[in-house]
Amino acid sequence: MGMHGWYGGFGMGWGWILWLILIGVGIYLLITATRRNPYPPAPRNENPGEDQALSILRERYARGEITDEEFERMKEKLKNK
Repeated sequence: MGMHGWYGGFGMGWGWILWLILIGVGIYLLITATRRNPYPPAPRNENPGEDQALSILRERYARGEITDEEFERMKEKLKNK
C-alpha cells in the first residue's frame, strides 16, 4: 500500500465535491435571502382619516341614524375629497 492507503485519493475527491456543494448551497441561500421582495407592499391610503370617517359613517347608517340617501351622499363627499 502506498501513502494514500485504501482510498487512493478517492476519498479526498469526494470531500471536495461535498464542500463545493455546501458552498454552492450557502451562496444560493445568501442570494435568496438578500434578493428584493418580488411582492412590494400594497400602497397605503394617503388619507387615513378618510377610512376612519367612512367607518363612522357606516356605523351611523347601521344604527339607523341616517337614511340611505344621506349615507350615499356623505359617502360620495368623502370619496371626492
